[in-house]
Amino acid sequence: MKKTLLSAALTPLIAAMTLTACGGNEPTEAASADSAAPAAAEAEVAEVPNLRILPELSTGFIRNFNPFSTQTRLRTTREFMYEPLYISNILKGGEIDYRLATAAEFSDDLKTLTVKLREGVKWSDGEAFDAEDVVFTINLLLNTDELDSGSITNDKIASVTQVDSHTVELQLAEANANFLAQLGESLYVVPEHIWKDVENPALYTNENPVGSGPFTEITRFSQQIYVQCENPHYWDADNLAVKCLEMPQVVDNNAALIQAQQGKLDWFSIGMMEPETVYTSKNENFKYWFPAGGTVGLALNLATANEAVNEAVNNVEFRRAMSQAMDRQAMIDFANPAATNMTDPTGMGATYAAWVNQDVQDQYGELLTYDIDAAKARLEAAGFVDTDGDGFVETPSGQTLAFELLVPNGWTDWVNTVQIAMEGLQKAGINAEMSTPEWGLIIDKRSSGEFDVVMNGYANGVDPFDYFHTGFNSQFQDACGNPQGWFAISRYCNEELDNALAAFTQTVDAGERGEIMDRVQAIWAEDFPVVPLYNNPTWYQYNETNFTGWWSAENPQGLPNVNPGNESRLMLVLDLEPRM
Repeated sequence: MKKTLLSAALTPLIAAMTLTACGGNEPTEAASADSAAPAAAEAEVAEVPNLRILPELSTGFIRNFNPFSTQTRLRTTREFMYEPLYISNILKGGEIDYRLATAAEFSDDLKTLTVKLREGVKWSDGEAFDAEDVVFTINLLLNTDELDSGSITNDKIASVTQVDSHTVELQLAEANANFLAQLGESLYVVPEHIWKDVENPALYTNENPVGSGPFTEITRFSQQIYVQCENPHYWDADNLAVKCLEMPQVVDNNAALIQAQQGKLDWFSIGMMEPETVYTSKNENFKYWFPAGGTVGLALNLATANEAVNEAVNNVEFRRAMSQAMDRQAMIDFANPAATNMTDPTGMGATYAAWVNQDVQDQYGELLTYDIDAAKARLEAAGFVDTDGDGFVETPSGQTLAFELLVPNGWTDWVNTVQIAMEGLQKAGINAEMSTPEWGLIIDKRSSGEFDVVMNGYANGVDPFDYFHTGFNSQFQDACGNPQGWFAISRYCNEELDNALAAFTQTVDAGERGEIMDRVQAIWAEDFPVVPLYNNPTWYQYNETNFTGWWSAENPQGLPNVNPGNESRLMLVLDLEPRM
């Protein structure tokens, strides 16, 4: 099936992708009725099997197709029912697949964004899609803060103007090249002719939606299952072979695994440490692919109140020695077999191979190699020696050094990882012990800075900016005089890094952005503020019994998980063909 799509290199951010649980409120009478026989629209396409997907875990579905709702919105609403303007491909360096838009271009000062819309697009009720719908939606977000879950309008867009029937101009509050990506991943346009009469859009459940995406027709709905079939007016119908999505209600990962083993799921994304044993061995059509996800590492508190630990963790050679004491392969083999080994000394990981600064790799790559002798030599050269004969080093000033590695209780893969980290550190002569408080206490300690070292996950985006920005920009670090961000818990402050990250947002030139990101990597690797361990997996399992065209390690067309927040899942659906 041939597709013709416009593309360009952009660099957006993608929010973290996770399975979510949905509450079990009672639906309306109309919503809860599960017909004895399939509705006509479903019956007409019965020759093509439904694509059975699991985009969320739920105790019972609520009929809510409001794309702006954050709590009870069904997770097939965005992308499948309301199409984005464009989709950024994380596995192809930010390449864009245009959808409702055909172009998006900044003015020279990066304060005006002009978006060209695709002509000939219709809403699922047959009404024309045009610039009025886009302007209406953006103004709706500007005037209703609780709708703007993507935070694209409330502090970024100053105004929006319709230029002609298929062109809009957005005036930004300040220059920001990254906004181009944020708009594509966060704006879901709704039809003005429907939503202009909605009294309370924040509470509107939109039970009978009129959308722009490939699957807008609800042919069956109950708390236990619903079916979402093709849009009769879908603009890209020639590229759509899947006729209906079928969503079964599944309460947890164990129940999902049972359904998957029985062949009742075609596409799902659940944690699965031993996929060959529990899944692929059951049927030759059962497959999986776990692309690299976000970075996991040991966050060192550079502002800890413990004087001895403060002296140690603020010594870059100590941090580098810690890294060389990490047996990363053992962490993957015994703690998280689905994880991907860390490939870059900056912690960017395998996802960003296209962005790698090879000079940084060559200079600092040894820090990722498990080498206890090298770690000991590095410690000794930096003045960390065992002066009292207890087997553990003291600080260069002679202070006794000991600290805890915090990891949440019950997080088995992370606990096992920290156990391996602790053993390596002790072999190198660093007195570290594991502590496993409850997650709520970990959150408190992260926020207050009452910790020395803690296991931490970092953001993953289409380009490396999100990882460096949210984890290490001084604007999020309370030790730098700013509110502490969720990922920015190391209290690391570097004005040179801040300036480089700011410069990245001030150009759309791919060459310039590459050079800036090279500089960011060099600054980070020189300081080495965190000990990166591995990349978490992106969970993705599929069943080839009924459909072909699945993305895989051999066919890596994009990020493949079915979770909400992954806009590329729409492109995967368009690649599927029924097996006849």
